Amino acid sequence: MHFLELLVAVTFSYLIVPGLNQSGALYKDILSRFDGGEIFLFASNLPDRDAFHNKNISTYSSELKNFLSDKSFDYIFCHSLGALVISDILDEVKSSKIKLISPAFKGRVTSKVMNYLPANLKIPSFNRPSWRVHSFCLVKHYQQILDLQSKLDINSLDDYPNVEVIYDIRDELIDTSVLRNLNNRREYYSMNFPRHLCLDYIEKELFRLLR
Repeated sequence: MHFLELLVAVTFSYLIVPGLNQSGALYKDILSRFDGGEIFLFASNLPDRDAFHNKNISTYSSELKNFLSDKSFDYIFCHSLGALVISDILDEVKSSKIKLISPAFKGRVTSKVMNYLPANLKIPSFNRPSWRVHSFCLVKHYQQILDLQSKLDINSLDDYPNVEVIYDIRDELIDTSVLRNLNNRREYYSMNFPRHLCLDYIEKELFRLLR
């Protein structure tokens, strides 16, 4: 998965904002080899199950906004749910170049069925144990994501010259058809599997920025 094995000195700062239930360890190799990086973790990325289950995902944007209010990054790489969350506060981060990677703007499977299921029903995670924090999410987490998605005007992303949307058209989880009308999009064929991860995009982009 990781084709760049050298340690490189980065002269710019960058932040990684992960997706739902992703372990921070998933990005450990990137952060250890490219200096100047940080990671922002939501409740879903931390081992405290009570916090994960009881904190509404709608609060994630204000938490990220508060974190960024006294920090400055040249680049912000946001993956999946992280891309959806930061899309709610783009006016607050105009000084950063933002990469929305595999953004969770619309699910590939008909996710609206979630609205008809019990909120506390467990949905098992099929990610590798080392990639996830919790073995399952709850239906209400997906319901809260659907609510965020319904408030997003995808076409408005073109109004932000500092934002680029990156996705693999073979993505297993998201419906990429909703991204095709964007001017600031980039189709990227990931070497990762599942392709939704696109970790190799972050590596290649960081390496490219060094030149």
